[in-house]
Amino acid sequence: MRFSLLGPVRAWRDTAELALGPRQQRAVLAVLLLNNRSQVSVDQLVDALWGGRPPASAPALVRTYITGLRKVLPSSDCPIRTRSGSYGLSVPLQSVDVERVRRLISLTHEARDPADRIAAAARLREESGLWSAGPLGDLGNSFAPALRGTLEELRLLAVEECAFADVESGRHASAAAELVGLVRAHPLRERLHELLMLALYRSGRQAEALATYDQVRLLLREELGVDPGPGLRTLHLQILQAEPGLSLPEVEPDRHSVSSRVREAVSGEEPAGEAGSPPRPAQLPQDLTLFVARTRELAYLDALVPGPGAPADAVTVVTIDGSPGTGKSTLAVHWAHRVAHHFPDGQLYIDLKGFSGTRPVRPAQIQQNFLHALGVRPESMPPAGDPRTGLYRSVMSDKRLLLILDNAQDAEQVRTLLPAAPGCRVVVTSRNRLPALVAGAGAHPLTLDLFDPDDARESLTRRIGLARSGAEPRAVAEITALCARLPLALAVVAARAQAHPHFPLAGIAAELRGTHGSLDAFTGDGSVDVRAVFSWSYHQLSAPAREMFRMFSLHHAPDISTAAAASLTASSPRQGRALTGELSRAQMISEPHPGRFTLHDLLRAYALELSEDEDSEAERAAALGRLFDHYQHSAYSAHLRLRPHNPPPPPPAPRAGVLPENLRDLDAARAWFDAERLVLAATVEHAADAGAAGSAWRLALSLGLHHQRSGRYFDWATTMRLALEAAERSGDRTGQAHMHRSLAGARHYLGDSDQALVHLREARDLFTELGCGRERAYVHSNVATVLADQGHHRQAEEQHRHALELYRKEHHRAGEANALEGIGACRTALGQHAQAIELVQEALDLFQVLNDRNGQAVCWSSLGDAHSALGRHQEADGFYRRALSIDIELGNRANQGEVLLRMGTVQLETDKPDGARRCWLEALAIMEELKHPKAALVRQKLAAL
Repeated sequence: MRFSLLGPVRAWRDTAELALGPRQQRAVLAVLLLNNRSQVSVDQLVDALWGGRPPASAPALVRTYITGLRKVLPSSDCPIRTRSGSYGLSVPLQSVDVERVRRLISLTHEARDPADRIAAAARLREESGLWSAGPLGDLGNSFAPALRGTLEELRLLAVEECAFADVESGRHASAAAELVGLVRAHPLRERLHELLMLALYRSGRQAEALATYDQVRLLLREELGVDPGPGLRTLHLQILQAEPGLSLPEVEPDRHSVSSRVREAVSGEEPAGEAGSPPRPAQLPQDLTLFVARTRELAYLDALVPGPGAPADAVTVVTIDGSPGTGKSTLAVHWAHRVAHHFPDGQLYIDLKGFSGTRPVRPAQIQQNFLHALGVRPESMPPAGDPRTGLYRSVMSDKRLLLILDNAQDAEQVRTLLPAAPGCRVVVTSRNRLPALVAGAGAHPLTLDLFDPDDARESLTRRIGLARSGAEPRAVAEITALCARLPLALAVVAARAQAHPHFPLAGIAAELRGTHGSLDAFTGDGSVDVRAVFSWSYHQLSAPAREMFRMFSLHHAPDISTAAAASLTASSPRQGRALTGELSRAQMISEPHPGRFTLHDLLRAYALELSEDEDSEAERAAALGRLFDHYQHSAYSAHLRLRPHNPPPPPPAPRAGVLPENLRDLDAARAWFDAERLVLAATVEHAADAGAAGSAWRLALSLGLHHQRSGRYFDWATTMRLALEAAERSGDRTGQAHMHRSLAGARHYLGDSDQALVHLREARDLFTELGCGRERAYVHSNVATVLADQGHHRQAEEQHRHALELYRKEHHRAGEANALEGIGACRTALGQHAQAIELVQEALDLFQVLNDRNGQAVCWSSLGDAHSALGRHQEADGFYRRALSIDIELGNRANQGEVLLRMGTVQLETDKPDGARRCWLEALAIMEELKHPKAALVRQKLAAL
C-alpha cells in the first residue's frame, strides 16, 4: 500500500489506485494517516472535518465514513482499529509520502558525505514536487487549517534542506540561481537568505552576499520591526572577515559511494537495518489535536532545536514545571510531535509517575526499557548501576534522539537518564522546580502558568465548538473564570458540556457557582479528578509545609508575604522562608515577585477543604488571629515611619508567633504600603466579616494615611466605611470615633464637605464622651480645614484656636504647630498677611525642632501663599519649591498637585505663561490620576491661557 497526502488524498495497492469515496471520507483517511499508529477520537475527527460548526449528525457520519474506508482498504494491509470511541490506522511509515519526506529531510540534514547528501536531496525534490496542488489539495480550504499549516511548513523545510544540500555539496553556483527565486517567494524566511548569502559568497560574489544581508535587514525592520536573527548576523560577520572555513570548492561527488541507509530511503523501501535490529522507537503518546495557546512556550522550545547546518555541540535539556493541571505533559508531547522529524533515530517517552499516587519509576528500570527499545537484548542487559548507565550512554552516543521524561519527582530520578550524545534533546516535566538540573546539567527552565483569559476562552471554544460558545459569550467568560483558567479544570468542564450538548452553558456556569468554592464540580473519572491531581503533590510535602498550605486558605487577599505566611503557622523567619520555598518548588503556590506568593482559586479551594477536614476550629481561629495581628502591627509600624508625630492608637500586643514586617525607614514603609495596599484592603474586609472589629478599624486607620498621600480617595472612603460598620456592629465606640474622623477626611478630599462635617460632628461627640482630648483637638483642626475650603475663614480660625488650646493642654507640640499654621493660613485669606507670616513662621520653627517633614512642607506652602498675596512672587516661588521638594520626598501626591497649582499662578503673575502652563500641566496630570475635585479648575486655567 502507498498513500499520498502531499497533493490530493490518494491510495494505491501495488499499481492499482483505490477509489477512496467522497471528499469527507477521504478527509477521515487523511486524519488517520497523519496520526499513523495512534488512536483518534470521534470528537477530533468531527473537529477536523467541520471545525466549530458540525452538523448534529456528525458522529454518525464519521462512523459511516469509517465503514466506507473499511470496504475500500484491504484489512490485511491497513486495518482500522476501534478502541474506546476512537479509531486508529497502523501502516508502515514509508508507505505515507509525508513520512518519507520527513525521513528524507532528516537524512539530508544529517548526511556528512556529499554523495549521501545529494542522493537524499534528489529524492526529496521528487517527493516535494507532489506539492503543486497543495497539501490535502482535494479536501477544500476549510479542512483542518492547522494540519495544512503543518504540512506547508514541512514543504518549506524540505525546500531549505534541498538548497542546503546543494550549497554544502559544492553546488553553490546552481543553488544561488534557485535561491534568488525562493527568497523572492518567501522574503521573511531568514534561513533562505542565509543560504543565498553563503551560495553567493562561495561563488565568488562577496559583494552580492553582503548586499543580500542589507536587503533582508531593512525588510525585517520595515515589516516586523526586528533585526536579523543570530544565524544571519553570524554569517554576515564571517563574510566580512572572509573566514577560511566558509569557502568550499565546487566538486562532483562519487555517486557510487552512496551509503546503504540513504540508498534504502531514496528507493522508497522501508528501512530494514541490520539483521535483528529493532524498528526506530516512536514512543510518543497521541498528540492533542485540540491543542491551543502556549505560543510563547512553543517558540522557546523551537529555538532549542538546531536548524539546518547548525552543529549540535552538546545535549540540550529543558525542564517544564508548573502547578498541577497547567498542561505540562500536553505541551511536551505536542511539541515533541511537532519536531519529531528532526530526530531520525527516534523518540523515547516515559511517564516517571513522580506525582501519580503510585510509586515513582526507578531510573534503572527506565534505562532498561529504553535500552530494549534501542535494540539491546535482555540477555545482554548489564546489572543496575554504573554498568547499565555506561551502556545506556554508549548506545546513545551516535544517535539523534528526543527523550520526553514526563512527570519527574525530582532531579535525582532523571540525572542518570540524560544522554551524552550531542544530537539528543531531553524534555523533563515536573510539578517541582528542578534547579539541580539547571545548575548541574545546564537545563533550560520553562515554567507554565495558568492560561490568560483569551487562551482560556479559546481552549474551551475549541472543545465545545464555536457555535455553542459564540451563542453564550458571557457564560464562557464566567466558566473560564470559575475554572481559574486552569487547563485541566477547563478540560473537565468542557467534557461535561460535550457529554450534554443540549445543556445551556449558563446552566453549567450556575453549577460551578453552586459548588461555593469547592472542587465538587471538577470531579470526574480517576484520570481527570482535579482533587486527586492536587492531592499527589500535597502528600509529598513535609508536615509543616502541608500545614502552611492549608492555612493559606484563611488568607483572602491577592498575595501574601513570607512574614505573613510565617505568622499563619507561628513559624520563625527562617522556617517561613524554608516552608514557602518548599511550597513554591512543589508548585503548590506561585512566586510572581520575590518574597510574594499566590495560589489560584482552585488550589485555594483545595486548601480550604483540607483545612476544614484536618484543622480544628480553634487552630483555624488562632491562625487567623495571628494573620490579623501581623497586618495590624506591620501597618502601625509603617504609619509611624510616614508620620511619627501623629501616631494612631497602638494595637494590643501581638499573639505569640506573630512576625511583623521589619520596616527600617520611610522608603521601606512606603514600598510596603504600595506592595500591600490591596492585601490590606482585603484584610480589613475579612476582619470586618469575621467579627474582628478592632483589627479592622486599626488596620484601616493606618492604611488611611497611605490612601490620603497617594490620592486613592475612593479606596480610602470604602475601607473606612467597612471598618466603621464593623465597629458599629460590635459596639466599639473608640473605633467608631476614629473611623468617623478618617472617613470625614476621605469625603472632604472627594469634594463632599457637607458629609465630611457630619462625620466630624459624630467623631467630636464620641471623643468627648470617651474623654480623648488630643483626638478632640484633631477634630477641631479637621473641621477648620473643611470650613476654610468652603470660604468660611473666620469660623475656621475659631476652630483652629479651639484645637490650639486643647493641644497645649495635652502638651502635643506637633498639634500646636499644626494649629498655628492653620490660624496663619486663615489670616492670609482674610488679608492680614504680616500676622499670617509671623504665625506660620512660628509653626515652621516648631516643626523644624520636631523634624516633622510633613508639617514643614505645609508651612512652606502657606508662606508661599502669604508672600504671593503681598506680590512677593519671587519669594513665594522659592517657598513653593521647598514645599514641593518635601512632598516629593514623602510621596504626598495630592499636596504636590496643590503646590504646582499655586506655582502656576505665581508664574502667570510674573508674565511667564509658559512656566504657568508647565506647572498646571503637571498639576493636571497628578489630579486626573487621583480623580481630584480641583482637576476641573486646572483645566479652566489652562484653557484661559
